[in-house]
Amino acid sequence: MFNNINIDSLDGIKKIIAQKCDQNGDGILQDNGDLQEVSIFNKTCETIEGSTFIYNGQAYNADGTENYAREVPREIKMPEFKMFEKPKNLTAKDSVRTSYNWSPEWLNNSIEQMTTAPRYKGKYKNSVLRGKAQAFIDSGKKWNVDPRIILGIAMAESARGTKTRGKNSVGGSKINFNSVEESIDSIAKTINTNCEKNRTTINSIALPYTSSKTAAPTWIKNVSSYINQATKYYEPPK
Repeated sequence: MFNNINIDSLDGIKKIIAQKCDQNGDGILQDNGDLQEVSIFNKTCETIEGSTFIYNGQAYNADGTENYAREVPREIKMPEFKMFEKPKNLTAKDSVRTSYNWSPEWLNNSIEQMTTAPRYKGKYKNSVLRGKAQAFIDSGKKWNVDPRIILGIAMAESARGTKTRGKNSVGGSKINFNSVEESIDSIAKTINTNCEKNRTTINSIALPYTSSKTAAPTWIKNVSSYINQATKYYEPPK
């Protein structure tokens, strides 16, 4: 449930900012699905200080009236507005390659829900994967791999980020890494290496992560479950 905002209910400089945030021109700031107008509006309003402002080359007072005295105002800069979309569901037979414009904030919401939901009773609250969305996205872009797949493998191989076989290792290896981010990148690199060998699905990359063909189905089921959770919770934090 998102709190949409009617622009006409706002006063002063906030109304001017809201008009800029209203990307589809309907007079309502939305924060659902593809639009994150409300969150951009709130982030911009957090930067407001002082009594006069420059916005789009025009000086304004805090109440939204034009400032003709041209005092030395503070310029309001809008955060970059991006249109994010919820990714389609993935199956174990789908390609690991995607081209989504991923939001770190939205993916972090997935990770938070997957590690701190009340039903887990704090079991995963110390997960080293919390707050690492940017690392999953960066490695995904670097190696052309869906970040959810990297996350799914990390979740499966490290008990949701609570157990590691090597230092900072969340990919199941006994290798020591300098950071969790480095381990995440190693997972993505391994997936990409498999893709170059024409193993481009969850099903086909299972064996490098399991010891036998009999263990592969369970691995695929676990990773797919985490991917589905990441998709389900991928949205602006409430």
